[in-house]
Amino acid sequence: MYNMCMKKTEKKILLIVGTRPEAIKMIPLFKELKKSFNVSLISTGQHRETIQPIFKFFNVFPDKDLDLLKTSKNLEDICSSGISELKKVYERENPDLVLVQGDTITAFIGAFVSMLNKIPVGHVEAGLRTGDISSPFPEEASRQLISRIAEMNFCPTDASVKNLLNENVPEQKIIMTGNTVIDALEEAVHILNSGNDSFFKNNNLEDMTNVLITCHRRENFGKPLQNILNAIKELALKYSNIRFIFPVHPNPNVKNKVEEDLKDIKNIFLTRPLNYSDLVEIMTKSKLILSDSGGIQEEAPSLNVPVIVLRESTERPEGITNKNAFLVGSNKKEIISVFENLIENKDFYGDIISKKNPYGDGFASEKIRKHIELYFNE
Repeated sequence: MYNMCMKKTEKKILLIVGTRPEAIKMIPLFKELKKSFNVSLISTGQHRETIQPIFKFFNVFPDKDLDLLKTSKNLEDICSSGISELKKVYERENPDLVLVQGDTITAFIGAFVSMLNKIPVGHVEAGLRTGDISSPFPEEASRQLISRIAEMNFCPTDASVKNLLNENVPEQKIIMTGNTVIDALEEAVHILNSGNDSFFKNNNLEDMTNVLITCHRRENFGKPLQNILNAIKELALKYSNIRFIFPVHPNPNVKNKVEEDLKDIKNIFLTRPLNYSDLVEIMTKSKLILSDSGGIQEEAPSLNVPVIVLRESTERPEGITNKNAFLVGSNKKEIISVFENLIENKDFYGDIISKKNPYGDGFASEKIRKHIELYFNE
């Protein structure tokens, strides 16, 4: 069925984004859909400062920016003002389909307002689950609610398909495509290889073994973060030949504690939050990664970099099962043990980096476009 060709139509599709991860994962789909449809990219501005550099990097800019953070400072305000502003957009644009991505407040209100206006919804990266509505919070609730609304659930893996089937989502509404983040990553690596800018050159960093660290999730605030920092400090002192690159999240719950505990250790390089291009470059040049990020769990296997996941649970279990990543939470002893095994056991490390990425092959956007063509044709 996917070999079917469809001429460009006047069917109108809106893509709704608001955060950096949404933009990264939706931009390759936006470009792909323009081959067949009348497409507009709408930004809610939920994370305005971090999303703007993504638009610039990929040379794609929103048709409309709602700039919600101008008047909204908390999730409740973002929800209420977002619903009001998106209603106006939908009335003006009169779309035939709305696409939302992932599990953010932007994704939820995009789907919710679509439902109220009887507009079909496509959910990109559907079916991820931890089963615990409080972890991650409020993302787990958002994605579960969106799945009940969506007419099309574009799933990144077989496991996410099974999650939706187990929730009695109709099979005809579930499509396995892979994750568009791999499409974006491949384009990003190509852009970086074509340019001269470099994080390492700009910061005068000499060649040495690198370990990337990211930590920002709410569930790690407090004692869990302290445990993680204690582990990092011990590892950095033991492995003085390794450079630990730690982009520090601006939230005071993270920033103040990280700087207090780690600023005086010579081989720990604390830096500002990274733009996407710098993050991708560092990942490509890292021996391994310690992170509580969801996107990094998906991207790193394509770059042959193992991930130590600093979370108690993950909605991306495929990487854990496939041994691309290791779920350790904030357990200091476990963090150190897995790190030492990966650094010191060459055979073990070699086996890990040879694993195939379970999250996609770089053709997710094309698969989604072809399915939408079929949807409208039928």
